[in-house]
Amino acid sequence: MGALAIVLFFVGLLVVILIHELAHYATARRFGFRVLEYFVGFGPRVWSTRRKGIEYGVKALPVGGYVRIAGMNPFVDDVPPGDEERAYGAKPIWQRAVVIASGPLSHFLVAAVLFTAVNVMVGDLRYSVDVATVDEHLADGATSPAFVAGLLPGDVILSADGVASPGAQELGDLIEASVGRPMPITVEREGEVHDLAVTPVTDCLGGSWGGTGMVLGAGAPVRVVTVPPELPGGAPSPALASGIEPGDLLLRVGPAITPSRAEVQAVVGRNQGNPIPIVLQRGDRQVATVLTPVPGCFGGTEVGRIGVLLGPRPLPVPLAVKEGVISVWDSARESVVSIGRVFGPQGVGRIASLLFTDADRDLNDPASVVGIGQQVGAVGEQGEWAFMILILAYVTVFIGLVNLLPLPPFDGGHLALLAIEKVRGRPVDMRRVVPVSAVVMAFLVTFVLATVIVDITKPLPTP
Repeated sequence: MGALAIVLFFVGLLVVILIHELAHYATARRFGFRVLEYFVGFGPRVWSTRRKGIEYGVKALPVGGYVRIAGMNPFVDDVPPGDEERAYGAKPIWQRAVVIASGPLSHFLVAAVLFTAVNVMVGDLRYSVDVATVDEHLADGATSPAFVAGLLPGDVILSADGVASPGAQELGDLIEASVGRPMPITVEREGEVHDLAVTPVTDCLGGSWGGTGMVLGAGAPVRVVTVPPELPGGAPSPALASGIEPGDLLLRVGPAITPSRAEVQAVVGRNQGNPIPIVLQRGDRQVATVLTPVPGCFGGTEVGRIGVLLGPRPLPVPLAVKEGVISVWDSARESVVSIGRVFGPQGVGRIASLLFTDADRDLNDPASVVGIGQQVGAVGEQGEWAFMILILAYVTVFIGLVNLLPLPPFDGGHLALLAIEKVRGRPVDMRRVVPVSAVVMAFLVTFVLATVIVDITKPLPTP
């Protein structure tokens, strides 16, 4: 299921890119631009045909597509005789701007369709809060507050802490504000109303409680893969201090015999700052030692939780469309912040740190399509297809906004050049823009390759 989800996600991403190019193509044809080529993919031609002077075809690398308009390349005289008035530079600035902007703007339309489809088929968490699942245990192995309080899958939350019909975000804020104190919750269960009380606690989402300084493999008993000398933040590694070595097999960790990785994390989470007796199998002998985990949330984020997964209800079509458009706006605002964080000093510095140090990966780190694909695979393994579509919608908006950056060779760079031409009253010499485009592309390619390497060597934690 995970592999299928990844394939479908990348097919969807390819379709988004092709729609982007189709928008350029359709608007260029609408305004009478001389379109020379419309190709799917890059690299060597696999197949092509020519109709009404336009070559349509497929190339070997299915990683996108392109539309070639006569007169756009400053180094090639590709305007057919008699078509000078249909060349890119001969058209009014506003028409050129529409042709350029139509590509990235199509992303927002596609995202709105995706958000709306999820709202119709599954629902919107902001409008209904049903309890989909109740976790019996949290990251530290403790019994979850929701399980203790008696919440059950299928319960509909009518009110929480006095707030009627809270949305998912609102409920999360209420839980965060109520950590450590009982919070009244009213639920509807099979037509009956039940008043409950749940005491939220701080949990480590996407990571594990207690730093040990050892990377564990899979299976049971679990094997130690590596032992970094330091924890994130520079604290000494407890595993190194305890004499644990790569290759050691964990026969016993506290009360857990031949534990799995999840069982080790649970024991560690319950014993932060406390010594844990450990028995190792090293070669043909057993070694006994004591491991004292460093308190804290490692590889994740500390949040207030009660231990439930919420599920939505399908929305009627008019409301689904409205909320789909609002979701595009919300994700666009989040993407603007993310673009500055990912491509700014913080993101570049973080990728460099992950690439050249033993720093652990965090859910908030920049990710390439490889990392996103890994997350999609994890979601697919759980059968959460709606979340896969939502991820595709968010990525679609993000790519659309990146394309609007006012830097060549992005579409936003071409729009900026048109704005300069409008102000100056004469076109910008595109040959002077090429070095800027080369620098931007060099940075982007380097950053993406570095992020791909990080995604492969240090995968993102599974949310």
